[in-house]
Amino acid sequence: RPGSTGRELDPSQPQCRDLVALSEEELSLLMKVMIHEEFLSAAPVMLAWVVEILECKQQSPSTRSKAVKALGDIVAVDKRLLDAPSLLTAIEHALQDDSISVREAALVLVGKHMVQDPALAVRLVHVVIRASEDAGSSVRKSAIKILRDCCLIMPEERSDKIIESYKAILNRSGDSEESIKSFVLKTFRS
Repeated sequence: RPGSTGRELDPSQPQCRDLVALSEEELSLLMKVMIHEEFLSAAPVMLAWVVEILECKQQSPSTRSKAVKALGDIVAVDKRLLDAPSLLTAIEHALQDDSISVREAALVLVGKHMVQDPALAVRLVHVVIRASEDAGSSVRKSAIKILRDCCLIMPEERSDKIIESYKAILNRSGDSEESIKSFVLKTFRS
């Protein structure tokens, strides 16, 4: 454990008696808060380290893909990190990676949060529109699904973004991949 002295706690000591008086539920909550606080203080360092791995082209595509997934785990703890310029830059780089698996992992990361946050959807929809034209069919398919879901949550006053998103989906109606064409048809039929 970080910061541990290697000594076991002695229940006769005052700090330990206070913890013993806590219920199991209270202790669990305290541990979660402590872990969360430790994580938040370490988040910038962890973020920088993962971004560095992601941007290193000498790393295998598998390692870069895992780095994107690690970014997703970090963001899951504190969604405010999506406002960090270094993270957004790293995601945009990942969406342009040579490897389809890295691009798809990056798209899944942003898409997961975009479909839950209208403001984020408006801010990042251009990134997903670009991904809808990706060489990888799995990336294109994920992109149009995210765009469809974002259109449903974006505020009406951002109709420009909604229209732009639907145009990108419609542009995939002539896709070489049958499953993508089928998804586009289903989108506009419903």
